[in-house]
Amino acid sequence: ESRSQLRNTEVIMPHQGDLDDLEAALWYLKKQKNTPQKISVCFDEFVADRHFKMADENSEVRFFANYPPQVGPYPSRNILAHATKEDIIVFHDSDDVSTADRISTLTHILNNENVDAVGSHELRVNKIDKRIEAIRFPLAVIEKMSKDVRFSIFFPATAIKKSAYLKSGGLATVRKHSSDSQFYRRAYFFLNLKNVDEFLYIRVKRENSLTTAKRTTFGSPVRERLKKQWRDDFVRIKNRDIDLNKSTLIDEPIVTKVDLIPIKKEYQEAILNRQKLTQFLQKENPFNHIPEPDFPDEEDILEDRLLPYNLVTDPIVNTLKESMSWRIGWAITRVIIALFGWLPFIKKRM
Repeated sequence: ESRSQLRNTEVIMPHQGDLDDLEAALWYLKKQKNTPQKISVCFDEFVADRHFKMADENSEVRFFANYPPQVGPYPSRNILAHATKEDIIVFHDSDDVSTADRISTLTHILNNENVDAVGSHELRVNKIDKRIEAIRFPLAVIEKMSKDVRFSIFFPATAIKKSAYLKSGGLATVRKHSSDSQFYRRAYFFLNLKNVDEFLYIRVKRENSLTTAKRTTFGSPVRERLKKQWRDDFVRIKNRDIDLNKSTLIDEPIVTKVDLIPIKKEYQEAILNRQKLTQFLQKENPFNHIPEPDFPDEEDILEDRLLPYNLVTDPIVNTLKESMSWRIGWAITRVIIALFGWLPFIKKRM
């Protein structure tokens, strides 16, 4: 293996929900042609005996729990991505499945091509509509994004060099959803992205996930506001009408401190007792009528964040008006109006 070869991979997988889905995802990861050096799972939920049993039965997998829980998948992803000693980070959602050649195919591309992050097509098991869907993504991601700011790469299906992850600023952790879409819009300005022309990722679309729950589903008001703002700022940055570091493609640091606690037998009693105290304080505390700050993905924070940009005019129109062709065309139009603008008046008199 040459010195230029990347060493090893770490699969990073947050989890909230049915543990059977997580067991299936882990089973297929263990069947990979190229076994990842590490698989790291972080529970974004209160843990129970079964979580510790799963950790005990899968000793080759590292298990953690968010504290506090239910802060979304991005804090643990970002912490684990920064902490990894491996050269390649493989993202994965815990209710999805990787084909046996997924990691080998993606790492081969990262090792042998001038690519910083690579994804693939998606085979979608749509449990809501009860059908199988083949979702193709554009192979030339950068070229596609240059012409069209719509979705061009599916974050959970990607692998990325750790150096590239750090270079592009990592995932924002101020909200429970959508930070992956923001990440790859920002990464456009730093990285070379592509999709491989193969179906390597099997995605399960189910009810009550972040992308299907009523409050955070695709098309919901909160997602549409973010989508519009990120799309507009993406175009503004390309047209040099705004600096990246002043745009909404970069978020402020997380305001809620999140710790990752290893799920191990020796910590079980302490973790469960700490959870009981937390649940007591949430439900039985006589002072719980005093509201605590919400994790910041609520409408008021978004409105505050977007307000300064509402008066910014369309950057495409501004850029067009500043172009030489626009100025020449407008000058010719004014000459025509000056010379022939009286003709309609004469016709009305005749």
